[in-house]
Amino acid sequence: MSRTVLLLLSIFTVQGSGCDDLKKGTVSNLQATINNEKNKGFPEVFPRNYHVHHYFNASTECHDSDSGSSVVKCCVFSAAVILSHSWMQLLQHLERIHVKYTFITELKTTLDDISRGSFQESPDPSVFPHVHSSPGALLTSTSVVLSKWVDLDCPVGKHACVLPSPDPLYPEEEEELEEEGGVAGRTVTEELLHGKEGERGKRWITVIPTNGNAETHAFPGLVLCTLSSLKMVLDVLEREL
Repeated sequence: MSRTVLLLLSIFTVQGSGCDDLKKGTVSNLQATINNEKNKGFPEVFPRNYHVHHYFNASTECHDSDSGSSVVKCCVFSAAVILSHSWMQLLQHLERIHVKYTFITELKTTLDDISRGSFQESPDPSVFPHVHSSPGALLTSTSVVLSKWVDLDCPVGKHACVLPSPDPLYPEEEEELEEEGGVAGRTVTEELLHGKEGERGKRWITVIPTNGNAETHAFPGLVLCTLSSLKMVLDVLEREL
């Protein structure tokens, strides 16, 4: 476990709420790493058309228009939970020796620590519509959540929040997410790795015609076979005569 993870664990296990210089400095350092990874690190290892299949979308983002301190805090906690789940979807397809595996694990650990103890019941991100976005887009969303958490003075959950009800995902939102990291139809996602396997197999299955069509297609072959047999009989008769 890296020193960054150990430091974050020691920070978030402290009871109570409030940002001190240590917390702010730690999050600031993590934000700097995120910016570096977004501009250089991730593009070096993830193709532009590499997409992650996850549930974080516009209905789970926190907006400045949200009123009430408790509402905003619960929004940040909810976003942290769903983003953590989103990073987990990516980790499931990476080997532990992957160059970004440790860093992504650190992000997930940080998000888990922010949302720990914040919900009345264990939240289930899968109730939200699934979307596709690039790892870089997830980095941007994570950076936003970390900034809002610090702006709220690093609140700690007290089992008071409930995961919000999902909003429907509109077509324009899907288009924006597809344009974020690649060309639609050429993405590397869970759906491509799992859901499309059956479809690829189906393309190789020969379609057998119905009985009516079989008879229609078989008719020319039957005529040729009959003519060939008749020619052989005539040749034999000619030789005998």
